[in-house]
Amino acid sequence: MKKIHLLWLLAGLLTLATGCSEEDYSELTSSQKLEIVKSDVNFSAEASQGVIEVKTDRILNATSSEEWCTTSISGNIVTVYVESLIAREGRSALITLSDGVKKAQVTVHQAGIIWGLQGERLYFVPAEANEVQIPAKISCEYDTDFSAPSWMNGELKGDTYTVSIGQNTGDLRSGSITFKSVLGDKKYIFVQLGPHGYAGTYTAKYERPIGTNAKEREERVQSGVRLTRDDDTPTLYYFEDLSRIKGIKVPLVYDENKRIMKIGNTTFVDMIVDESGKRHEMRAITVAQGKSGLIATSYLAKYEIVFAIEWDEVTSSLSMNMIDTGEWKNYTQIAFQLSLFKEGSKINGANNEGFTDAFYFFTMNKD
Repeated sequence: MKKIHLLWLLAGLLTLATGCSEEDYSELTSSQKLEIVKSDVNFSAEASQGVIEVKTDRILNATSSEEWCTTSISGNIVTVYVESLIAREGRSALITLSDGVKKAQVTVHQAGIIWGLQGERLYFVPAEANEVQIPAKISCEYDTDFSAPSWMNGELKGDTYTVSIGQNTGDLRSGSITFKSVLGDKKYIFVQLGPHGYAGTYTAKYERPIGTNAKEREERVQSGVRLTRDDDTPTLYYFEDLSRIKGIKVPLVYDENKRIMKIGNTTFVDMIVDESGKRHEMRAITVAQGKSGLIATSYLAKYEIVFAIEWDEVTSSLSMNMIDTGEWKNYTQIAFQLSLFKEGSKINGANNEGFTDAFYFFTMNKD
């Protein structure tokens, strides 16, 4: 029994020795703690230095727990140095101070790089001189590369990078700004319209039916098309030289918020008078493909014909492509056509006068 009691006593002494070998600085008494007069050791991501001022008359010693954080001592002042941090996530180090009698620990914090650029990747701007505001929170060094420095420049103020764009008196043009930092690059593209907006000459490509059989279509047709803008209504444009009938102007309405142009289904385009004096209404009709085949929706005015305005970054060119609006259940819009109807008649297939210009899978690129 004595042997057992002796073993328990030895185990207790070992536990006590182990518990005292690791110092818990948070539990030091006031008489054991060094008094920290001043501590300025919260840093940004850049290489920096700060100080810890300690109240002591003895020789001071300081050590750091991390290699990126070092110290030097002059009297009772400890200067803390941190290397630059190339990361988004911050980091911490522990400075241990001692004057041989009293001790203390101070935590050093270094914030990570702030590299936050928001906004749209692509901006379309009018011909007038204007500014674009890009939300930007940046705490690191960066460079900006302007592809069009003659008419674009920028400046960071607070949390906003303002891009200033000069007036455009010529044709549509494009430029870009690339922000470069150790955390990567971010590019913004600016397409500036000319005084006449999107107007200009385009090359259109589409498939056209052979005769009256819409299922049999020619290979891709390529033709020149002019897009003009109304003098009085800036949001009103026209397709010209699109129809086989000369002089036809097909109206389109521009939606700036969605960056699309659209034609209302069954929209009146023009009045055509034939050689006999008979009058015919030309109207725009959307065509869709479904499980049951093709259907021209001459009786469903709600399905619009929509063209998305897009920018090809590789070729630096503007395009307009007919898209499916997704609103027509079980059908996909793939074409539009210009058809003649009896004047004043109900717009349906029975009143179609037989003439149709059809454009399947229509796209066009600005020359």
